[in-house]
Amino acid sequence: MCKLHARVLSIVLPLMCGILISSLSASAQDISALIPSAQFTRADKPSSIISHAQPDSFLMPFLAFDRGSRILASYKEPVLTRGAKGISIFRDLAPAVTLVVTGDDEKIEGIGTGVVVDPSGYVLTNWHVIAGHRDAIVFLKPPSGAEPQRQYAYYAQVAYVSSVPDLALLKLDKAPSRLPAVSVGEVSEAQIAEDLHIIGHPHGQLWSYSTGVLSQIRPDYTWKYADGSEHRAKVLQMQTAINPGNSGGPVVDDSGKLVGLVAMFEDGQNLDYAISADAIKSFLAQATNRQTRGIKPDPDVPSATATYVARFNDGRVIYKSEYPGLTVYWMVSSKDGQTCCLLIKDNNGNSVEAVRGASTMGFSDWKATLANGRVVHASSDSDFPEVLWEEATPPSK
Repeated sequence: MCKLHARVLSIVLPLMCGILISSLSASAQDISALIPSAQFTRADKPSSIISHAQPDSFLMPFLAFDRGSRILASYKEPVLTRGAKGISIFRDLAPAVTLVVTGDDEKIEGIGTGVVVDPSGYVLTNWHVIAGHRDAIVFLKPPSGAEPQRQYAYYAQVAYVSSVPDLALLKLDKAPSRLPAVSVGEVSEAQIAEDLHIIGHPHGQLWSYSTGVLSQIRPDYTWKYADGSEHRAKVLQMQTAINPGNSGGPVVDDSGKLVGLVAMFEDGQNLDYAISADAIKSFLAQATNRQTRGIKPDPDVPSATATYVARFNDGRVIYKSEYPGLTVYWMVSSKDGQTCCLLIKDNNGNSVEAVRGASTMGFSDWKATLANGRVVHASSDSDFPEVLWEEATPPSK
């Protein structure tokens, strides 16, 4: 994973990969130090690098990380009873579970499972299911039986991917009306030893149901696939039946809420893992906040009430946008005119800092200082924080 970036000259701001974590503070301090002396004037036209999203959405992953880790630290009495939910879970959930096929008419290169998360035709699956492909064929379950039928096959394009947590989002072309979708639940409400339900296509046995239990929640788990790709996310450790073909399949609780997405298993170890709902929510929020997809942000999201600009003699420019409950600052480099630093402060005492890396298209390194004094870092290869960790325990490379 790329380390944090730092400013190497006091005037020019080329952020370079490979600097220590402490360098993020130095970059953020640069914009923070300039703000008190900045002479802001009203901008002619409201301008924001984050016009596609409500700025507090950048803060939400850090607040959720803080809340989730505090909840996980609390002891929970395990639920040892097994509920007779399988029949109803399968009946209600199976229509939202898809078969994802990559390749062409001459050669099927792979199959996996997906789950509809938006009735407009968005299907969630694993990154490794569609890696190297720009599209796929997605089969919906027929009303009866489990054999794929041509009339339920849909062309789908890869709408968004994030390889780090091993997640991908597909968009069906001309999705059917009244498409059933699964709601994403809360991992913070999960209890060790509770029942879990999985639907997928193990070894090509289509729309198969299995059940198991939640063994543990691993908040910062790393794994590697046979192709060498490395991944990191909060995961659910399960004791259940997972096999090739289950990848991308939903893991739901007794209420039918999605609490995980099947990712991988360890041969002969009876250890199975699913990407947690926390990571899924962060991924879907990131996908929603990107304008390259058809998912639309909430139309009721408020825009900036005012935007200001301050220019410095060395060519640097700081913009300031005021939103309900928070203020956003971002600095433009005098070298290339690109936004290099971002600072968001809310009225509750929380702040988020971000710097743009030389090798990425978005903000690569993030640091949140929360009102309770906790400091949380994040890395990303986009404009949204992805892999989070507390300052005292940075992830290994």
